[in-house]
Amino acid sequence: MTSPVLIQVTERPRQPAAFRMLFRVDDTFRVDQRDADAHLSSIVLPDMRVNRVTFGGYATEAACRRHLAALAACASSALPAVWYVAVYNSPWHVFNRTNQVFFEQ
Repeated sequence: MTSPVLIQVTERPRQPAAFRMLFRVDDTFRVDQRDADAHLSSIVLPDMRVNRVTFGGYATEAACRRHLAALAACASSALPAVWYVAVYNSPWHVFNRTNQVFFEQ
């Protein structure tokens, strides 16, 4: 499997959700923050203990929200304010796609 593209979704009351795309970059390709574009930033995600579900097909917003709701119900928790989508396949890979929805416990 490849490194996924992570999408961090932050839900805010009475506002549209905020989406942030995160890409894994090997240390040898990291750019000094002073040389980076103003819209790019380098972050390190902390270790997290998560609830997750894996599903196939395209990771549309509707599909992700449906799996998130089912996952929250199984975990007996409320819908989280911050959750993630991991997309492992390119858009041109039509069959046997792998995606994950997860949130911190």
